[in-house]
Amino acid sequence: MASGPVRLQFGTYETPRFNFGDIVRDERRGDVEIVRLSNAKIPWPIGRPQEKGRRRQHALVLYDALVEAVRKESNLAVADAWGVTGQTVTLWRKALGVDSSNDGSRLLWRERGFDRIHDALPLAWQKAADETRREKIRQAKLGKPRPRSVVEKMRTARLGRKTTDETRRRQSEAHRRRGTRPPAAGRAWTAREDKLCRELAVAEVVKRTGRTLAAVYVRRHVLGLPDGRSK
Repeated sequence: MASGPVRLQFGTYETPRFNFGDIVRDERRGDVEIVRLSNAKIPWPIGRPQEKGRRRQHALVLYDALVEAVRKESNLAVADAWGVTGQTVTLWRKALGVDSSNDGSRLLWRERGFDRIHDALPLAWQKAADETRREKIRQAKLGKPRPRSVVEKMRTARLGRKTTDETRRRQSEAHRRRGTRPPAAGRAWTAREDKLCRELAVAEVVKRTGRTLAAVYVRRHVLGLPDGRSK
């Protein structure tokens, strides 16, 4: 990315007219008294809060053209022109309800970011295909449930999309490794229930396990037993 000052994109901004001792409204700190002037590229009034009980810290007054600049310009451009840090501009943005990616930020990335991103893409693709790295990521996420919001977004994205046979096979293998079952399959049969199927009559198995009659018939068939409806 190119270095150097970041230009303001949406026009020029001038120091407002004021007198020392004026009380003006700071959009972040409330009423402040103008006590001096900064020596930044755009000289700007510095004020101290009037409200009792607050720290009477001297800081640039967030008002007039500075408010317009914070709303429109990139973080770096405002910081450079008004002689403050990027963290200060971020606080101003929060006070004004400005999104972190406003018009100025998007223009800055378009001018200075795309060339670097384009040059980095081959390395990023190579890194993404690294099997060792992918295995480390898989192991780190293994057994950790995804946040509900992520699951809902994944579900929405897959609506109406037909799953391929290969994907279904891999999903089945993953379920078998974890010992999980799809909800439609119901709860798994336990070793105790299988033993009851082998030793007791169907009606007694239904009574002791809470399974349906049809479920017991099917399970006996899976175990290679007579279904119990004929001698």
